[in-house]
Amino acid sequence: MQNNAVTINDVLLGISKSWMDISLVMTGLTLFSLLICFLLLKSERIQTAYQFMSFPVVLTTIPGIFFTLILAYLLFYTGKDMLSLPVFYFIPPVWMVASLYLYSQLVDFEKVPGFDTIKGLAFFSALSFVAVLVLFRLKIIAIGWFRPVWIVGIVVLFYVLYRYAWKKMLKRKKGYSQEGE
Repeated sequence: MQNNAVTINDVLLGISKSWMDISLVMTGLTLFSLLICFLLLKSERIQTAYQFMSFPVVLTTIPGIFFTLILAYLLFYTGKDMLSLPVFYFIPPVWMVASLYLYSQLVDFEKVPGFDTIKGLAFFSALSFVAVLVLFRLKIIAIGWFRPVWIVGIVVLFYVLYRYAWKKMLKRKKGYSQEGE
């Protein structure tokens, strides 16, 4: 009996075959979002513009965070040669950074509903990655220069940072209503 299990790598490699089409859709989404936001701001519908921008911000940030974590995993855990990866693996993080920069030229992210949650998610993901990486590399560090007493301080630091990231992820803006005042 043949095993037909599909791995995440198989799915990503399948998606990466149409990277040019996906790149065009990503670029189109960013440009369309910028146009709509610009038109809403010009027509002085500022609150609606901020509410609208929450969708493109989330839509660009989630894949960007996901692929950034994949790239970091491949670099730090597997030691994979980054030059041998498909180009598609690098497109979502670049798209995220470029889109967020362009969006920031039109709106203040602190006023975009849900941006604190996305910021908390990114911070929480990065913090989790670093914590697991430290545990993964601990055996090498412990032999060289790491004192076991430092573990207490590191654990407390990670605990405080995790709580901060978790609160950022789950925090709701005060004074925001769904009706759009």
